[in-house]
Amino acid sequence: MALIAPASPIYEKENRDAAVAAIESLGLEAVRYPSVDAQLGYLAGSDETRARDLIEALKSSARGIFCLRGGYGSARLLEYAEPYFELARDKAFLGFSDITALNLPLVGRGIPVMHAPMPGENKSEGFHNEKSLAQLRRLLFEPFTGMIENPSGEPFRRFKGAAAKKARGRLVGGNLQVICSLLGTPYMPPLEGAILLIEEIGKPPYYIDGFLTQLRNAGAFDACAGIVLGNFISCGDRRDKPSIPLEKVLESTLPKDKPIIENVHAGHGADKLSLPLGLMYEIDSGRETLELLESYAT
Repeated sequence: MALIAPASPIYEKENRDAAVAAIESLGLEAVRYPSVDAQLGYLAGSDETRARDLIEALKSSARGIFCLRGGYGSARLLEYAEPYFELARDKAFLGFSDITALNLPLVGRGIPVMHAPMPGENKSEGFHNEKSLAQLRRLLFEPFTGMIENPSGEPFRRFKGAAAKKARGRLVGGNLQVICSLLGTPYMPPLEGAILLIEEIGKPPYYIDGFLTQLRNAGAFDACAGIVLGNFISCGDRRDKPSIPLEKVLESTLPKDKPIIENVHAGHGADKLSLPLGLMYEIDSGRETLELLESYAT
């Protein structure tokens, strides 16, 4: 498996080494590309270095590509790497957060990807959480279809005020800010009939309000068939200024006529759920379930 860093770096060598060991814990060989050990401020090397690694990984015989971590910088690679995206059709591609900027144009080409833990995350999260890793392993290596569950077993919930309905569609989405940054660009896939996944970290409620309002004004909520609310980590009120609780922001901006489920532990956080994007799901907010209808196994 290729290990690349399309976004931000890991600053400590021992943590970069730990990322390689995390991949090897899956029984896979990790091929470490130069961007993994590079740094240019908040980027894992120059755009040229990171784009070259992504393109070479796509051209390689590797069965899949792991992105080291998120942060920032993936969207800067699109103008260089997008012509090579078709080469990902026979590979697993794994990442989330800022990697949403690569996931979405791949899904737009009909290439499924895995919104999944990354090996360079904090030691309490994702790859370093055994239940999360076991769920990722099953989706990667077994022809799994069926009900999706949080690794902890904690149930999903129908979002307050959402319709008790079911819908089928391809799962599209990821990090809320990155989704909004791609609106109006050729890299944003169509959302007509899709089930939209959104998650976020570290944004106060007024930021979330702005992002969701942008999606609504862009017609995303009219187009999609349903919505999956992932984790919103550290997105609570700021005590230094007046605010509106996050749950009230969600209630006032999300549609009332679509099935919406919440408490889906996708995104940031220790108990991290892997979700293949670009495949068909059924969302049932009345039963509070999410079912994968197609296998991702490579």
